[in-house]
Amino acid sequence: GTCTLTFYPGYPMLGRWIAKHLHKPIDFALWYTSLVAAFFTFFVWTCRTMTDRLGVTGAWISLIALNAYGPSCYLVFIGTEGCAVALTFLSFVAFMKKWRLAAAFCAGAASAIRISGVAASMALCCALLVEVIEHPPRKLLEWLERIACVPLSAWGAFVVMIFFSKRFGDAFIYARAHELIYHHEASLEHLLHPKPEWIMHGLDNPMHDGMWVVGLVLWFLLGYKALVRHFPSAERVYMVVLVVATLGISVYGSLDLFSLGLSRYALVAFPLFLAIGELLRRRPFVLLVWLSLCRWHYTEADLCYYEGDLGRNGLQKCNLTQWVSY
Repeated sequence: GTCTLTFYPGYPMLGRWIAKHLHKPIDFALWYTSLVAAFFTFFVWTCRTMTDRLGVTGAWISLIALNAYGPSCYLVFIGTEGCAVALTFLSFVAFMKKWRLAAAFCAGAASAIRISGVAASMALCCALLVEVIEHPPRKLLEWLERIACVPLSAWGAFVVMIFFSKRFGDAFIYARAHELIYHHEASLEHLLHPKPEWIMHGLDNPMHDGMWVVGLVLWFLLGYKALVRHFPSAERVYMVVLVVATLGISVYGSLDLFSLGLSRYALVAFPLFLAIGELLRRRPFVLLVWLSLCRWHYTEADLCYYEGDLGRNGLQKCNLTQWVSY
């Protein structure tokens, strides 16, 4: 049925390939995939390239802020978040190191993992444009490299669309199936003129997704000036476009679903946490408040909701009886 088409295919196909070659059950293969992806994210987060920009303290505090954030638990659960964040972050670091083709490849892979992964493709293309304007290539091969990066940065999305087109005769069947199964309709009209109940329930849904994302955006705006002074203009553009595109695509697709899942979709927008780290590096008391708040929400909401159940019993167990009717 169409319900099997509501999950983006890149991650499960990768898990199936790993399960086949490691001779493991598919659930363990998917879990191992997420664990390895999370390890690479955390390992590269404090690499020399990042610490040269942020300093050792700034890099580590931003990593702590990311790990304390309740929905970051999804990085090591079975789900697309771990791979999407890892590939997006690797793309950014590769771009910082001037490994442009590698950056484009990683961004393209992210676009095959989840639909908002295309934000990495958009961010990289915008960053490359700024780089070309500021430092025009002098050799033909340099021009060809930058031109090749544009389609390469979205190769995963192209492969998924070609697969859907050949297999089901509809390149956009994921979006149509998602709307059909979850009884919603993503549209620009909804984004520009949202119903009040969508906003209200987005703020108080079981995971409080709206509240968290509003907070993250405020953190980013407050810490933006201090953060970007460490990065040249092309890398600044990458970070800004990534945040705007990731949150924009996620809100577009989930607004009339009460923004459910939005707080974990925001994990891909890793500059949000770099800004938090920059703000908190000299504010230990505020860091303590952030860690305490995140820990409470993780144990009482995130983990409970994940383990509880998707039905009435789970909502009651997690003190969310007001959501039973939804």
